[in-house]
Amino acid sequence: MLDVIFSEDDQKSLERNEKTNKALPTRTALNLIRVNGDAKLSVKRSKMRASQNKSYLEQLLFGKG
Repeated sequence: MLDVIFSEDDQKSLERNEKTNKALPTRTALNLIRVNGDAKLSVKRSKMRASQNKSYLEQLLFGKG
């Protein structure tokens, strides 16, 4: 149904930029972890901590702390 409404089949940019568009949230998350995260934690541990600790997630997203 959404394909009919938005004519996604006719949009060539979806095919060309699909990999870039899908990778953007991942790159953004990794950059936020590197910039705002705890330097003592690995990226893997920072992701785990953010999934379990709301205040740490806010620190990553907004640079608080």
